Parts: sequence; C-alpha cells; structure tokens
Amino acid sequence: MNNRYLVWIKEGWAFFAITGIIVLTIIYFSHFEHSEKAYKCFSLIAQLFGGVFILYSINDNIKILQNKTIFFIVRTWLKSFPYFNQSRIVELKGVASVSFVGSAIATGTNHFNTLDEKVEYLLNEIKNIQKNLDQNVTKLNERITLETEKITEVIKQKNEKIELITINMEKILGSLNIPIFGVMLMIYATILGAIPDLFK
Repeated sequence: MNNRYLVWIKEGWAFFAITGIIVLTIIYFSHFEHSEKAYKCFSLIAQLFGGVFILYSINDNIKILQNKTIFFIVRTWLKSFPYFNQSRIVELKGVASVSFVGSAIATGTNHFNTLDEKVEYLLNEIKNIQKNLDQNVTKLNERITLETEKITEVIKQKNEKIELITINMEKILGSLNIPIFGVMLMIYATILGAIPDLFK
C-alpha cells in the first residue's frame, strides 16, 4: 500500500476506529444477543472508554501546556481546603536600583598675578572637564551595553517561549484524534443506550 494512504489512515484513525466498533456491535446484535441488557451493557462500556479517552487527552494537553497532570491539580486543590491551610508569611524583597550620577565640577573665584597663571588654570580646568566627560561617556557606554545585553536576553527568551508554544500547539493538534474518538464513543454510547427505549 502506498505510504500516502497509510499516512491518511493514520491521521484519521479515530473515524476508522469508531466505524470498526459500530460494525462489530452491529454484527454482535444481529447474530448473537439482542436484549435491552446487552444494549445497556455496551452503552456503559462505550461511555467509560469514551470518558477515559477524553480525560487522557485533557491530562496530556495540560501536561504539554503547564507541565502538570490532572492528579497534581486535584491534589493541589484538595490541599488548598481552608481547614488545612496554614498561615504563610510572604517576604517581599526590594529591588535594587542603579543610579547614574555625573560628577560636578565646582569653580570658585581665583586671583591670578599674571596672564600665564590664568591660562594655566584654564587649561587645567579644561583637562578636568574633558576627563570628567570621558568618565561619564565611559559609564554611559557601559550602561548602554548592559541594557542592550539585557534586552537581547529578553528577546531570546521570548523567542524560545514562542518556539515552545508552537511546538506544544503542534503536539496538541497532532493528538486531536484521541478526544475526537472519546467524544464519538460517548455519542455512540448514548445512541446504544436509547435504542431499547425507542423500539419498545
């Protein structure tokens, strides 16, 4: 058989499975037992299996999305019962803030005896200002580099989350046959259970 047909059958196995079950039950009721008790029994079994398949699918999807199970969620809910709850102390941690303060240069009134002294003083002041500016620029560049690294890391984490969500959605969509099969079993079980009452 061509691989394309096998893939097609695999993708729709829920439909073929429920069709097979319907055919088998029709054969059973046609050739063996045709009582109300048999219909009710088959209906109950189909409902149980349908419920199991639906619960399994829900549990699987929760595990994919939240890395938890139904059992864990139920247990956590039971533990949260007010009678068993104990008081808890929540510690709030402060967030350290980083401030950037530039250095200020204070200049006062100076008395100079000669023009050379004035020039020398002004040159020193210019050097100090330049040094201070260089230091501030260096600090600013370091801050920009740090913030850029943080933003890059955040973007990387967001991309990883998006990729993980995409993978999880593909897994969920790929396992849709399980809940579909469970729902079809429940519907078929309801029909089976109603047949004896319809033909009374």
